[in-house]
Amino acid sequence: DMFSKIDKKKILYTVVSKYPEVKLDYSIIMIKDDKYIKLKTILDNYNNNLIKNYELIDKYNSDKDIRYTIRYSLGSDEKTLEQKDLDEFRDNFINYLKDNELEIVQ
Repeated sequence: DMFSKIDKKKILYTVVSKYPEVKLDYSIIMIKDDKYIKLKTILDNYNNNLIKNYELIDKYNSDKDIRYTIRYSLGSDEKTLEQKDLDEFRDNFINYLKDNELEIVQ
């Protein structure tokens, strides 16, 4: 039969949340000699249920340091995020960076 010879491809999809995502940008300061891979490793190890993903947006080199702008996409499959959720994320994230000897531009 002709149809049995057709390659069958799996159809993959992701259910889209009915609740909106929020995007937050953070500029993280690193010493001049550090590489992005160090920051990426630290960010990959940060666990928070609200994180959908993150991406590098910008890099700025000054005379004394490097500043990476990271954009986080946050969301929940259960509710619309409130300001207190975002504040809690921000505070925990900043503390995590400090624990890893990184600083954020405020």
